[in-house]
Amino acid sequence: MTRMSEFFDNYYREGGWQLDDFGTAAYWKRVEYLSELIKSGSKNIRILDFGCGKGGGVSRYISEENSVYGLDISKIALKEGKAYMDAAVVGDAEKLPFKDQVFDLVLFFGVHILFG
Repeated sequence: MTRMSEFFDNYYREGGWQLDDFGTAAYWKRVEYLSELIKSGSKNIRILDFGCGKGGGVSRYISEENSVYGLDISKIALKEGKAYMDAAVVGDAEKLPFKDQVFDLVLFFGVHILFG
C-alpha cells in the first residue's frame, strides 16, 4: 500500500468526503451539467471515470446508457462505487491497468492530485 492509497482509504473510512466541497450545490451543479453533456452525445460508449471515488457523482448518472469503468486508488471508496459501474479497479495514474485506446471517454472530475 502506498502512502497515497493509505491516505485516501483513511479519507473514505473516516468520512472526510462528507466534510469537503463534494456536498455543495456548486459540485452537484457541475455533476448535472457534465452528466447532461455526456448523455447528449453518443450512447453505449465505454467511459473511464478516473479517480471515481465512491462513484456517486457523474458515474451514477451516466451508467444507464454507457459502460462505466471506475479507477481509484482507494479500495474503501470502490466498495461502494461498484454499485454504479460495470467494473471498479484499484489503481493510480502512474500505472494504468488498461490497454491503450480502450475507452471512448475519460472523466477526470473532482480528482485530488498529489505530486511529489
